[in-house]
Amino acid sequence: MTDLRRAVETEYAFKPAKISALNRFLLKGGQGEMVDSVRVTPRGFEHDREFMAVDETGMMLTQRKDPKLALIATHFVDVGNIVSMSVNGGSEVVFDVLHQGKTLQTTVHSSTGLRSVDQGDLAAEFASEVLGKKTRIVRLANDYQRIIKPEYASAIPLGVSNQVGFADGAAISIASEASLAQLNLWVQEDTPGYPPISFRNFRTNIEVDSFGGPFYEDQILVAQIGDSLRLHLPWLNARCVVTTRQKDGSNNPKISEFIETKQKNAMQPLFSLHNHRDMEYWPGKTGDLFGVNAQPAFLIDNPIISIGDKVNVIQVR
Repeated sequence: MTDLRRAVETEYAFKPAKISALNRFLLKGGQGEMVDSVRVTPRGFEHDREFMAVDETGMMLTQRKDPKLALIATHFVDVGNIVSMSVNGGSEVVFDVLHQGKTLQTTVHSSTGLRSVDQGDLAAEFASEVLGKKTRIVRLANDYQRIIKPEYASAIPLGVSNQVGFADGAAISIASEASLAQLNLWVQEDTPGYPPISFRNFRTNIEVDSFGGPFYEDQILVAQIGDSLRLHLPWLNARCVVTTRQKDGSNNPKISEFIETKQKNAMQPLFSLHNHRDMEYWPGKTGDLFGVNAQPAFLIDNPIISIGDKVNVIQVR
């Protein structure tokens, strides 16, 4: 395991970063969409992970075990009211967003009993056919508040949102192009000839150019976007097998196709992240880290952030 403080240079010359891309994922585990601007809510990006596929017990379905979720493209026909789901531009279903009606108790990791509104049979039948199993599509009830894990919430100052929607654990994720470039250097060193890794592998909400160098975002505790929004970055993002999925849900190539190794089933980018970024991200918790989790604090009501906005470093760890 690497000491986080020694993961990059010990002296940091931070600089403002610039937002280079904004991504949201209407369906948890489904395809994302790039947007030029987005409103930020206490749960994170407006409409991000607004919908979730669940099994008959209400347990979330993700690409970890259901990689075909990656085939489903979701977008609004009428923002907030009518949704289209399609697969590879082929089969499609259009349904009304239901804000009230039949509710289910759903689960996202250790968060249980999330009051969610079932989105009806049309959406369920479509998702069931794609995934090959009985599936319902749900939406977190408007008046329900899912709170981040207690240990993380305890590190959130007053005035900072402690809410999250259907995302795994935090309202917003952020990472830099500088970090991705460094990761790709490691990938080529570890597995020469391996296809480049992109931000798509990480499903990041906010992509920035650089705070001054690779993984400088690790050291930031508070950042500010323009005059409207602050982001508190209490813990780093430990990565899972979803990062090894391709756009169609298939697996990335095995590293054994590029180097001799006993790890026959290992894939990038987890292989290089584990080699170079196996770190403690919370007292007693380690993982293969890329990017930072963020919780918003609002300087104005209903802030909107855009590509090109500056992200200033306010406080470091």
